[in-house]
Amino acid sequence: MVLQQPAVGSSPVNAGPASAAPASGAVVLGLDANCRTLAEADHLAARWAQHVMPPDAGHAHASLLVCTHFVAGRVAVSLRGLPADLGDPAGAADALSALETLGAGTPAAVSLGDRTVDTEAVPGASAERAAEAAARTDGRAVVFAGVGSLTGEVPVSRVLNGSAIDGLAVLGGGEPEPDAVLRTRDHVRPEWSNGVLTLAVSPAGPGIYVPFEVPNPTPCCADHA
Repeated sequence: MVLQQPAVGSSPVNAGPASAAPASGAVVLGLDANCRTLAEADHLAARWAQHVMPPDAGHAHASLLVCTHFVAGRVAVSLRGLPADLGDPAGAADALSALETLGAGTPAAVSLGDRTVDTEAVPGASAERAAEAAARTDGRAVVFAGVGSLTGEVPVSRVLNGSAIDGLAVLGGGEPEPDAVLRTRDHVRPEWSNGVLTLAVSPAGPGIYVPFEVPNPTPCCADHA
């Protein structure tokens, strides 16, 4: 089951030319580190993004997409757009070892391609389902192209043209004004909706919008893309 933002009464505003959907055949990694909250999963996602795609990775880093998925009462994580060498047969086992190195906690399970490494306490099904969801472009994005620039107050035009976010959905209907501003609260978590990476927002005053999802308990340092 993948978390979905409320869509009742929302009006999508589509973006510019770029799409966040990774190319078909991209390497997808599913992780279940026994996270129980979105905040825990967000921190895991940010640390994994740095682990597999350090900032000096350049253009390749911008292709990374890290999402969270509710699976079996836990919050699993998927990473897509990974380096091709992570798809080798040892990749899943290496990823599980890396979880321990990152202090992500165990038990854990990892799914990579047709290989799954798990523990008795955490079967690999959750990691597999997270990877499958990512392949279908489902989930809630934590790390994505341009997320590092979405801090403070940002023009809506920059959100749509300078990041992987493809559209906005205004709760209650309506469309942002051309010069509208997004007050990010340093916490921007768009979700896939019908193949479009969409950020649900709420009005917060004339020409001002805020992301529907409130930081909990505090903004996560996921601005690594």
